[in-house]
Amino acid sequence: MCGITGKITSSNTDPQVLERELNTSLDLIIHRGPDNFGTYFNAGVALGMRRLSIIDVTGGNQPFYNREKTVCAFLNGEIYNYREIRADLQKKGYLFATDSDTEVIPHLYDEYGLSFINSLNGMFAIALYDRKRQTLVLVRDRFGIKPLYYYYGENTFCYSSEIKGIRPYLGVKSAIDIGSVWQYLRYGYSLNESTMMKGIKRLPPGNLLVYKTACCPEIKPYWVPEAYAKAEKGSNTDPLALLDRQLAKAVKYQLISDVPLGVLLSGGLDSSMITAYVRQILGPRGNIQTFTVGVNEPGYIDERPYARMVSRRLNTEHFEYILTRKGFIDSIPLILDHLDDPTSDYALAPLFHIVKEAKRHVTVLLSGEGSDEIFGGYKYYSYTMLLERLKALFPFFKHPGKFITQLSGKSKAIRYIEKLGMPLETSFTGQSEPFSHVELMRLLKTPAEYLHFKWGQILNDPDISLINRLLLVDIGNYLPNDLLNKADRMSMAHSLELRVPFLDHNLFESVFAMPEDLKISGFKRKILLKKLAEKYLPHEVIYRRKRGFEMPVKLWFTSGLSTYLQHELLEKPCELFKEYFNMGEVADILNGYLLGKNDETQKIWALLLLNHWIRRNSS
Repeated sequence: MCGITGKITSSNTDPQVLERELNTSLDLIIHRGPDNFGTYFNAGVALGMRRLSIIDVTGGNQPFYNREKTVCAFLNGEIYNYREIRADLQKKGYLFATDSDTEVIPHLYDEYGLSFINSLNGMFAIALYDRKRQTLVLVRDRFGIKPLYYYYGENTFCYSSEIKGIRPYLGVKSAIDIGSVWQYLRYGYSLNESTMMKGIKRLPPGNLLVYKTACCPEIKPYWVPEAYAKAEKGSNTDPLALLDRQLAKAVKYQLISDVPLGVLLSGGLDSSMITAYVRQILGPRGNIQTFTVGVNEPGYIDERPYARMVSRRLNTEHFEYILTRKGFIDSIPLILDHLDDPTSDYALAPLFHIVKEAKRHVTVLLSGEGSDEIFGGYKYYSYTMLLERLKALFPFFKHPGKFITQLSGKSKAIRYIEKLGMPLETSFTGQSEPFSHVELMRLLKTPAEYLHFKWGQILNDPDISLINRLLLVDIGNYLPNDLLNKADRMSMAHSLELRVPFLDHNLFESVFAMPEDLKISGFKRKILLKKLAEKYLPHEVIYRRKRGFEMPVKLWFTSGLSTYLQHELLEKPCELFKEYFNMGEVADILNGYLLGKNDETQKIWALLLLNHWIRRNSS
């Protein structure tokens, strides 16, 4: 795990200036790799990395080179199958000096060219420079577990693991992209390749970028998840046994580490299953450290009892952290220091604090992210499938206006009724909707042109089952831009590596080719995974009602933080915030909320984070 960064320019840039810019960038991402750093310089080329030592602690410093020293490689992340790759390359005559996973990359490139990426199983962002061809190759893993941003313009190409790492190369502060601000408020994060900084883009998951000096970068996918959805068919293989083998293999791969490792255990199905496989692999005497965060507020679900139940069942050394109102609000500026590609997810704060606690004991954590998007865990999948059936059976449901006029407020029920009158590509907005389109038209002074999800083609593809279409939308948007973005930034804030075994691509390819009724049937979800879990976990853990971490944000906001909210959003918001938004509309939302006239906690949270973010990125 580390942070990577670099710049290539065709201009006559002073080498000392390039070195200074690179060193500044490395300093800005030092939290991603405090253990070591490495650099590479050539004419107009400055590349570097900060290292968090996980595998081959003493011998794994980067960059690594091919035999002729004409190709150098930097890696952020882990290649879990590097030992098999190395053994294969050794048979072909390649020599290795270390046990580092990064060392296989330049040799693999020598052997297979750009198709080298197809051999890798892992989470990674790779920067590879081929001096003979004067070509830079950037690669991002299949699901976007590891971040990678880039900027191209004025004969300059630069990249980094975080947006802040690109800024030293630009010489001037990037402008805020109001279109992406709209996306953030509409969906909870910016979409597709866009970020909230103009000109700075994300490399999409499953894509590689090739840049030759003074040429436009070429981006192309090397892995397309839709292909496995279209391959859905029956099989003679027992799906339960196949899933058991694949999940066990994925967890075993991700236990590779030369530093202490633990599990982020929420007490839910997904993290409990990961813990169960760790116990199976390590055996009854292997030490497993598990970590859980909770709250002590009446009326809010605390998952710690379930985590304790799993810990006792699997005999782990268990640690707990209690998130308080003060800890929550004090952490907002710290979180935003690391969230230069923001998301309005409530879970930022508990994840930030539990990772901080875990870092006192381990350097690597396994987590359950990705399971809901692969197995169909969210309730809105069931609701969306029901709505589509209603529209097909009863065409008059496509005109729900007369039903809406009899209702008041903005409940979830009303939002679903409104969606009856929309085509699927408009009605399905994924997990988070802080503001509706109509609300944003009132809120923003100058409504921006904005990008929708790139999902119309997928959602209307007749060759893919409906449930797989919905899953693919979340796999391409919500998963990388919210969940994995949050997981990377909050773990790297404390120099800790977070691994996600459910996002092993071999596991995904097997599950996605299974019939959809093994994932969802009506309001039964994650059917196959729950059936498998009966082999490992208590019934109460498997079949209890699904909940995310339930944050008492409304309680904290309305019982002691009202003055803080009024100060931040009405009395002293940053100047650009006032320039973008109709402050009368902001006042109506906040005052109505504080008086108990509405429950707009998600809107308040999104605006609060955005005001902090704009202040930090416009000063």
